[in-house]
Amino acid sequence: MRPQFPRGGDRVTTDAGMNRFTWDLRHPGPWNASARGPAGNGPVTPPGTYSVRLTSGDQSTTQRFEVRLDPRNVADGLTVAEAREQFEVAMRVRELVSDANRLVARVRAAKTRLRNATGAAADTLRRISAIEAELITPPIRYSKPELQTQISYLYSLASRSEQEIGRDVVERYEVLRKALDEKIADTRAILGAPQEP
Repeated sequence: MRPQFPRGGDRVTTDAGMNRFTWDLRHPGPWNASARGPAGNGPVTPPGTYSVRLTSGDQSTTQRFEVRLDPRNVADGLTVAEAREQFEVAMRVRELVSDANRLVARVRAAKTRLRNATGAAADTLRRISAIEAELITPPIRYSKPELQTQISYLYSLASRSEQEIGRDVVERYEVLRKALDEKIADTRAILGAPQEP
């Protein structure tokens, strides 16, 4: 998988002279409604050989480099294969978080649009509110964690780059993926297919 560098202020400048770019080895994080795209703190790139290309005007140069395991993680027994598996799982869970965040944004937008609904639209609002209740944890202390919170917690476990991924994380991913897909299908049945941006 090709690393994607963050957008915005983390670009090499075009100023004359020496320029420096520092990459923290992270991919973009999950889609976030407030950011209208990927947020920070994505999965850490696994060990391997990569290349970077710098283009200026009509000139381009490519340089290969190697990403290695943190020696502290090696001392703790983490292998390259385990780090790569951890990354693959973290990327799948990142997409799960993105899908959950998109569904929450869609449900909230529908609720806002239908807030004064009557008749058949009021029934649509009731059905969407029921989905929202299973997706979003209420802002009350000690509330039962709903689906979005459970998925976000799983992402925090899968994103740790310093340890082998646990079988429980992989198994929990499958359970939460299925649960979210059901909510996406239910929402689509009520609201229709989402509009492409």
